[in-house]
Amino acid sequence: MQVNDFKAIKNMSCLEKNLAYIRSEYKKFRDMEMPELTEELFNYFYATGQRQEYEQKYFVRRGALLMSAMMCFIYGEDEHFETLLRIINDICTEKTWAFPAHMSEGTLHPERVIDLFSAETGHALTEICEFLGSKLPVDIIEKIRVEVETRIINPFIEEIFPWETFNHNWAAVCGGAVGMTFLYAFPEKFNLVEKRINGALKSYLSGFGDDGISTEGLGYWNYGFWYFTGFADLYKERCGVDLMNNSKVKNIAMCQQNMFLTDNSVISYGDCVRHEQYHSGLAHYLRNRYGSDIRIINDKISSGVDHCYRFLSCTRTFMWTDKNLAGLKEAKPSESYFKDAEWYINRKAKFAFTAKSGSNGGNHNHNDVGSFFYLVDGEALLDDLGSGEYTKKYFSNQRYEIFCTRGLSHNIPVIGGSDQKAGSEYRADAFEVRDGNTILISFAKAYGVENLQKLSRKLTFEERSGMLTVEDHAECKAKISVFENLVTRYPVTVEQDEKNQ
Repeated sequence: MQVNDFKAIKNMSCLEKNLAYIRSEYKKFRDMEMPELTEELFNYFYATGQRQEYEQKYFVRRGALLMSAMMCFIYGEDEHFETLLRIINDICTEKTWAFPAHMSEGTLHPERVIDLFSAETGHALTEICEFLGSKLPVDIIEKIRVEVETRIINPFIEEIFPWETFNHNWAAVCGGAVGMTFLYAFPEKFNLVEKRINGALKSYLSGFGDDGISTEGLGYWNYGFWYFTGFADLYKERCGVDLMNNSKVKNIAMCQQNMFLTDNSVISYGDCVRHEQYHSGLAHYLRNRYGSDIRIINDKISSGVDHCYRFLSCTRTFMWTDKNLAGLKEAKPSESYFKDAEWYINRKAKFAFTAKSGSNGGNHNHNDVGSFFYLVDGEALLDDLGSGEYTKKYFSNQRYEIFCTRGLSHNIPVIGGSDQKAGSEYRADAFEVRDGNTILISFAKAYGVENLQKLSRKLTFEERSGMLTVEDHAECKAKISVFENLVTRYPVTVEQDEKNQ
């Protein structure tokens, strides 16, 4: 696999905008006083349930780390190293690299908690040492080594972490980042944890059906699969083991191209957002690995930078962008049916339509069995609102009191005054695609309403006109109310009320 050398990146015309963006962001962080992560700010989450106050300041510090490191990798001037060393010192003195939201209040050794962000930080710091080597002062290399050993290496050797058996992005991000940290900084100890790292990644893959679709949403696919692929690439290089030579992994690799409805609109079931970055660097890597089954569906080269300033996606975007694939734009699949996820997608030049069934027991679940949404000219007329603000309540037993996660915020009926219920037992009985434009869904079980015997939905999409027809049929033991619920962000006017006909 050809990897771009950072010295050559300056001369790659397809990365000119990316380089300009890195320089601009670096100047912003260079001239900024780093926010303090105070004890009061750390405990604010426990007092209020609000995460953003602490996390936003945390991400500013990670942004400074990323941008100063990138400037050192690419340009390597003294000024860039001065900034990088200052922020490394700041990060090495943080109370913990983990989030308060990811540990119990009063945790005795918060510095030993390995969550998503502590694992990412350990990876970032050891990769900086790997890439810059002797260009870094010996005392900084030793400081990084001591902090990584204290916060990542020893805790992982000595403890078992719950995320090792998770079947979602946590297992890939934490497992992949911790695995890379061992391989970079403590390769002599990797054999002590190799089996557990592979076990975590196997758990991650078990969360996908054979069709490769991430029901967590594209954002979480990006997050998890970046770290899975990053580790797999390094693991193959250092240990000769190929985790990606697997048909299921190849199907998972195709998830990104299958989740986009238009150039920037994606399927937003569950905790996903409507507009996601298309990660071209990852797509190029996967295309070179798996061939033309990986479609390059966007000709723009993404920055690889998100609001969390994740180190791996930015560095690999520069390293993995293939100048021979830059500018290529291939068609998205016009129609897709994913049997395991129970999703149907139809994309046309002017219209796009998607429907789902499944269960209400998935990761980052919303109670939305039988829901759908519908776009015209890239705009969602019937919508799915996607994720809400992440707070303590959002991930508690009060989750489904929040509007965007409950059935009322989705294009599904309200039966007997009841939303759908949460849990894997609340699911569809059947999901059938007929003739490419008719979807049949049976989903009474998603409600848990005693008097509801059957609930079926027929969705008919006329491709030529773009007309979407929704027919619901309910059979009940006793009289029960059925309220048809449709969701849009646009103003609505009722032109004809069927009750008065």
